[in-house]
Amino acid sequence: MLRQEGITLRRQGLNDEQVNEAAALYAAGKSLAWLGARFGVSHTSIAIALRQQGIQLRPRPGWR
Repeated sequence: MLRQEGITLRRQGLNDEQVNEAAALYAAGKSLAWLGARFGVSHTSIAIALRQQGIQLRPRPGWR
């Protein structure tokens, strides 16, 4: 009903295909921020999706 009325809905996260693409791009060196912008979600959403796939995230620059 909301779509029929032209109301913009919040993103619902990533689908399986997007998670697979994000994982490949992350493995190729893209950042969480870059991936978030690419898929229209937050970097946190990307991090959660990657962790759920068992992918270990790289340490943040300058953090130990």
